[in-house]
Amino acid sequence: MKPERISTTMVTVALLLVALGGCADDESNPLTPTSADAVRGDKATVIIEDGYTRYDGVTGGDNLYAFLVPDDWNGELVLYAHGFIDSEEPLALPTNDNVVAIRDRVVDMGFAWAYCSYRENGLAVKDGAWATRQLQNLFVAVVKSEPTYTWLMAHSLGGLIGVELVETHPNEYDGILTMGGMIGGTRAQLDYVGHVRILFDFFYPGVLPGTVIDVPEGLDLTQDVIYPVVGAVQADPTGLGALSLIRETPLPYRSAEELVESLVTAIGFDFRGIHDVLERTEDRCPIDNFDTEYAAAIPGTLPPEVLAMVNAGAQRYSRSRPTENLFDRHYEPSGELTVPMITLHNRYDPVVPAFHETLYATRVADAGNAANLVQVFTERYGHTDFSADEAAAALLDLRDMAAADQKMALAD
Repeated sequence: MKPERISTTMVTVALLLVALGGCADDESNPLTPTSADAVRGDKATVIIEDGYTRYDGVTGGDNLYAFLVPDDWNGELVLYAHGFIDSEEPLALPTNDNVVAIRDRVVDMGFAWAYCSYRENGLAVKDGAWATRQLQNLFVAVVKSEPTYTWLMAHSLGGLIGVELVETHPNEYDGILTMGGMIGGTRAQLDYVGHVRILFDFFYPGVLPGTVIDVPEGLDLTQDVIYPVVGAVQADPTGLGALSLIRETPLPYRSAEELVESLVTAIGFDFRGIHDVLERTEDRCPIDNFDTEYAAAIPGTLPPEVLAMVNAGAQRYSRSRPTENLFDRHYEPSGELTVPMITLHNRYDPVVPAFHETLYATRVADAGNAANLVQVFTERYGHTDFSADEAAAALLDLRDMAAADQKMALAD
């Protein structure tokens, strides 16, 4: 397959991906601390605002937290788990993924809101689960009131954190809403990024420095990654065309520009995140394609000889047993979903592809819990660009699901 000729505007499109996946910060809220030095002390700082009270503090070392409690509080609490933040970024309350607008809408609806920074950035599944769970008891201690219902809301990496919490501590939560959630697990996400980088190196040898797990330090993302990738594809788009047809590299797209954006996004996350991942695995290999038989996503769309060359020539990696165990602990979903869950996901998500939804739905169904899961897809390109209206409507739908479940339980 030859994709349509790559336009010259694609360089501009790709350069916009320095933020990768729409994760630019929203600076609209002056009350959001910007570093772990913003608030210190044993007691929360209390700020009375028009219509709500805000509590800011630090717990567990450098984990910033904030609670917003509306004057007309309905007694219900929303715990929010944020997504991936580059490991070198300072600890801060999240402002990406439109969370400020969503937070304000949720509080306006009468819910209390609780969120935190975690104590570390990067692939912080373990710490994110710990920090988010601690918010519940901390909220009661600080606000001096116990919620009647507790809902989880999460973006991206936070979706996996939320799934861990509801699967391992189901009695503590009444339901969960994820948006662009990495709910298929850590292995699936890292292997996807790994497959994209490995096959790009096969079709475009020598364009990028290092390998998928040996990325040189101190590279400039624009000069050393984005420019070379876009330039190589512009010079010969046939390699990208073949890569896009392979089952293991389901780059989401509806146009040539989106195809290149998805390619750059996946490769960019390898360059942005691999050092953090390797620190967590003690430099053991975190990806696995040792026994992968690369195949066409749709049979017959790639010539057998092309697939034969790919399978013969692609670099091979094997994930170590200690790393497998690490991912099992932090965290691979089991499908033991016993509370209501609604997921929102863009069909063409370049950061956390929609195959995560399929993976999780299969695990939930295999565990006999399919009735607890509702998945909602939007037919658009992007990662976590969900509006406050979409999040608010889904939260109310989640409450309705929980209420229906309670009525059924009472009837039984």
